[in-house]
Amino acid sequence: MRRNKRSPRVPEHTAAREKPSACAVGCWRDKGFRVRGRVTALITLTGLLAAYAISGCGHYGCYLEHLTGHYDLFAPLDMESMAIWRESLGRVPASVFAVGWDDQFILAKQHPRAGYPAPAERNVTHWYIIRVTNDEVFGPLTESEFAAKRAELGVPDSLAFARVFKELE
Repeated sequence: MRRNKRSPRVPEHTAAREKPSACAVGCWRDKGFRVRGRVTALITLTGLLAAYAISGCGHYGCYLEHLTGHYDLFAPLDMESMAIWRESLGRVPASVFAVGWDDQFILAKQHPRAGYPAPAERNVTHWYIIRVTNDEVFGPLTESEFAAKRAELGVPDSLAFARVFKELE
């Protein structure tokens, strides 16, 4: 017990509840949160949502397309961050601009990128082959190495680059 000005003996937990908060608008404590804190949090959340909406990418990134098996074509930040992913592992790094696939193979063309926000080196093209059945990745390859590896692996000639992103080419 402790003494305060109102009564000679007031339990400490009662004295603590009687004190108003130091809120600028003269509000009282409400379960440990002040109104000003809630308003600040609401304004911050609104600002973050507005920035997210303006960024142009939705909740699942800028682009997402399922290819085959556990593989996806995914651009998390911008279209130049397009890469081929297997579950949560990047298999072909950004910036993938052309891809072809069937149940056994995925073919990809890629311009290397030194990381975000560096732009892709569009004067350099790497070629990749992914064998879906055992998750083998062959690449980066030159065009002639790609043609030789394609013949060696028995990738059908009918498998072409079905999805080409002209703005990344």
